[in-house]
Amino acid sequence: MVRAKGDSMVPKINNGGYVAFLPYSDMQNIMWGQIYVVVMENRRVVKYVRRHRTDSRMVVLKSANDNYDDMDVSLDEINALYLVERIINIQDCF
Repeated sequence: MVRAKGDSMVPKINNGGYVAFLPYSDMQNIMWGQIYVVVMENRRVVKYVRRHRTDSRMVVLKSANDNYDDMDVSLDEINALYLVERIINIQDCF
């Protein structure tokens, strides 16, 4: 379980919320439209992973927050995928 940072996945995952995830090693059978922790060389992001419309060697990383643009990423750039199984959003009580 890790703590999310930032607001790109609001309202699905709040800044400071927690995500529990499992390793996902089958890059040929991605469950499209699901939320993954995506590990690349210089960053880790939590995003919806969608099928690219024109290139089967690419994926689209989509935020829940419409203020963020989609990211087109080559499958070769992805070092690891972790399927998000649970989201725990905790609201401050103070």
